[in-house]
Amino acid sequence: MEEYKQKQNEVSVMEIIRLLFRKIKWLILAVILGAVLGGCFGYFRTTDVKVYGTEMQFYINPSKDKDSSVNSDSQYGVYGAYGKNVLNNMVELLSSQAFAERLLLDDDGLPTDERLSAIKDETLTTRVNDARDAIKAYNDSFTQMKEVLSSLTKANDDYSKAEVELELMWADATLLNPSIGEKPTKNPDISNTNLKNDINEAIDNVSALNVECLRLQRRYDALNKSTQSLEDDVDTKKELALERWREKDGTYAGKLSAVVRGVSYSYYDEKADVEADDLARSFIYVRISVTEDYDYACWLRTELIKKVPEYIEEKMPVPSGYNGTNCIRITRTDNVYRTNSDIAKPTAVKNALLFGAAFFVIACIIVIFVDRSDKRLRNIEQITDIFNVPVLGVIPTFKESERAKAPSPTAENITEKVEDKKAEETEVQE
Repeated sequence: MEEYKQKQNEVSVMEIIRLLFRKIKWLILAVILGAVLGGCFGYFRTTDVKVYGTEMQFYINPSKDKDSSVNSDSQYGVYGAYGKNVLNNMVELLSSQAFAERLLLDDDGLPTDERLSAIKDETLTTRVNDARDAIKAYNDSFTQMKEVLSSLTKANDDYSKAEVELELMWADATLLNPSIGEKPTKNPDISNTNLKNDINEAIDNVSALNVECLRLQRRYDALNKSTQSLEDDVDTKKELALERWREKDGTYAGKLSAVVRGVSYSYYDEKADVEADDLARSFIYVRISVTEDYDYACWLRTELIKKVPEYIEEKMPVPSGYNGTNCIRITRTDNVYRTNSDIAKPTAVKNALLFGAAFFVIACIIVIFVDRSDKRLRNIEQITDIFNVPVLGVIPTFKESERAKAPSPTAENITEKVEDKKAEETEVQE
């Protein structure tokens, strides 16, 4: 009995194939049912769903100092582009929640007035206003510092020109009297009175310009120090405001996730030749995909156009011999449009094939499981194997058609059979 159970549990490939062929009608029916369900699911799932998006391209390259020399054998000298690892890191930064949060903030990097009105938290409002006051103070100080720097640059240029003019005048004076020395002094011992007066005036001018340069330099140093302190104050107050915003804005996590899901970044075009993946790159591709919200997709596009270049120029590492990074949007036909207008039929066909294949596999598994779960005896060999005894007889099974053709029993037939039976018994007795 145990041997029979072990044999029964062993299933050969041919037995499975024969079993599946016997149930081929049910398998075909399962495939058709799966294809119909999958096709309907794919079609109705996509035909009413509207996906809006667009793609933008940004060209980036390191900006070079005029007087700097770059090795022409480097990737920057040859391609004017950044390497794969550098751009891969930039893509990771753009895909992060930190940059996604930046899209949700205003130009000062703070929550918008609309969000403040919706949250209605006095502490948050106070912190945001403090941060904006600090930003204003920083901008004013930075503007003054730029103005002083501009004045200092002009004063230095004037000082240099005045020194050159004085040196030329003194050279003329030494021709008239070589003994006056090399260093310009007032009232030199020369016969030319006009030249002497010009030298005196030039020395006074150089001295005044030198004093002005020193004054402007001290003013610039003081403003620079003050601006640095104000910048640190801005960073501190902005972070306090943002911490309060993240804590109190109940929609913050959802909005952040929506931005992360709605935008994708890459440093190469997936449609391009993948064999060129190791070359230096000059482009960042930004793709927007938003479901059922055209206005939100347009808002994302506006924010990305403004903030992607700023972020790349701020975060991109500057290679040796360069002074920064340039990033500009080069696409002009990147308006938001519906991206899945022709996707319903292809999706229906794809789902029909997938569901049909899945239903076929499931139907095969069910057929095999049901067959192996049936423990009834089906043939003579199974009886012999289980009970180890010979089979004395078999009761045949007739189909309805065969029963209809077989002669029905009559009284005469029964009498003849009884007499034949008696005759056989008599012969046995004799």
